[in-house]
Amino acid sequence: LEMLFQLFVTFWTDCPSDGDLDATAIARFSGVLGIRPSEHAFRTGYDYTPYLSALIWVGRLVLLEYAMPLRGYSSLPVPWPSREAYPDISGRLCTQIRPKYLQRGSLSPLGYLIERLQHGRAIAKREGPRTNISWSPDGQTLSIGQADITIPQFRLALHGVITRVQQQLEDLLLGWWPDVQLQDIHDDMSNRRPGYSFVSEPMNNLQSSFRVLSRRAFSTQ
Repeated sequence: LEMLFQLFVTFWTDCPSDGDLDATAIARFSGVLGIRPSEHAFRTGYDYTPYLSALIWVGRLVLLEYAMPLRGYSSLPVPWPSREAYPDISGRLCTQIRPKYLQRGSLSPLGYLIERLQHGRAIAKREGPRTNISWSPDGQTLSIGQADITIPQFRLALHGVITRVQQQLEDLLLGWWPDVQLQDIHDDMSNRRPGYSFVSEPMNNLQSSFRVLSRRAFSTQ
C-alpha cells in the first residue's frame, strides 16, 4: 500500500520541465473521463465537470497526505518521515506544496485540472443544464430522469387528482354544489382594488353565495 501511495504521489507531483501537462498521466486520465463509453461520444460540459471536481478532490487528499503524513512510510526504498519530523508543517504546506502543486495556474496536474474545470463550467453555463425529459418515438411514453410514464398512466394519475380535488371541494362547500358554469364567470383581472373578488360581480349572480354557505355551516353544527 505504501508503494501504491508513492505511485499516486508521483502522478500528482509530475511537473514536466517543458510545461506539457497534456502528457501527464492525470491529464490523460481526465481526458478518458470525458468520453461516454456507451455512446462513444464526448460528455457535455454539464456532465464532465462533476468528474473533474471529484478527481481534483482526490488529488487534494493525496497531496495533503504527502505534505503532512499521518505516519511514516518506512517500507519505501527511501522512507518518508511522519509529520512530526517537520519543524514547521504549516510552512511546508503553504510555501512548498501549495504554490507548486495545489494552486490554479501552477504547472502541475492539479493546476491543469482546475483550469479545465473552470473552462468546463463556462461551457456548461453557456449551454445550459441538460434536459432530462424525452418522449419515446411512438409518443406514448414520457421519460423523466430514470422513470418512464406511459400515456395511460398519466391519464389515470390526472383522473385520480381530479377525483380527489372534487371530493375536497365538496367537503369544503359542505355538500353544496352551486349551479355555476365556469366559462360564464366574469372576472376583472386588471382590478387591483383590495378585497375585490369575482363573487362581487353582479353578472355572476354570486353575491348571496356566502350567506348560503354560512347557513349550511351553521345548520350542520
